[in-house]
Amino acid sequence: MQLFRYFKNFIKFVKFGGITNIEVTQRNGYESLIGLKIVITGGTSGIGLTLAKRFIEEGATVLIIGRSEQKLKEAQAKIDSPNLLTYLWDLNDYNQYNNHLQNIFHKLSTIDVFINNAGILTNKNDQLEDWNEIFNVNLKSMYFNILWICNNLLGKGKCVKVINISSMSEAIFEVDPYNISKSGISSMVKGFAKEFAVKGLIINAIAPGIVATKMTNLELQTNAYRESNPSKRITIPEEIAEFILFISSSSCYYLQGQTIFIDGGESIR
Repeated sequence: MQLFRYFKNFIKFVKFGGITNIEVTQRNGYESLIGLKIVITGGTSGIGLTLAKRFIEEGATVLIIGRSEQKLKEAQAKIDSPNLLTYLWDLNDYNQYNNHLQNIFHKLSTIDVFINNAGILTNKNDQLEDWNEIFNVNLKSMYFNILWICNNLLGKGKCVKVINISSMSEAIFEVDPYNISKSGISSMVKGFAKEFAVKGLIINAIAPGIVATKMTNLELQTNAYRESNPSKRITIPEEIAEFILFISSSSCYYLQGQTIFIDGGESIR
């Protein structure tokens, strides 16, 4: 058995150039998350689905937003909890955003944490409609979601946490609509924090490195090795989710207006 394991690792080394395994320790017992109402855009797969699962495990009620009714049903089947709600909304279509957010608010009765996780990555960069779609989902939807929260939920002692999922790509300067859309998130976060923190908004962003998800077309296959990363690996949704649970809890109220890179140091230039 041990010889077989060595042989498998040798094959991985030849194929990938190295071997790195990831083990994520989940902290259980975030009592302050019990009963919270959480909204997650792009919640049918990857980081969003993992977040929904973890928040529910900690006692929260979660509403995930997705643009595919079939994928919403699949997510509901995977998590299989009465504390998971779904909402069909393609964030590329923002004409009725006010009505959508009002509907979401009424489904939950309140919102404690709003996670702007939806994002798209495409190789089609040379057409105006492609740029519009990328900016609509990756940046514009975040802005108007946050603005709606600031105008409708803050005040009278109500505190709302907003967490935006950015990318290490925001620190990599290229003529690419994805990178450019992500680079706007840090500026937006600081602007909203500066203006609305006094009214009860707590807003930050997470900038993950390369994550093993369907969007990146990466499968972990028990080997997370990545040569170009200083830590020599990629990451997984569970690792990102654990940090987001922490900053969503009552253990973290003083973090404000920041973008935290969780990328093994790959964005360092």
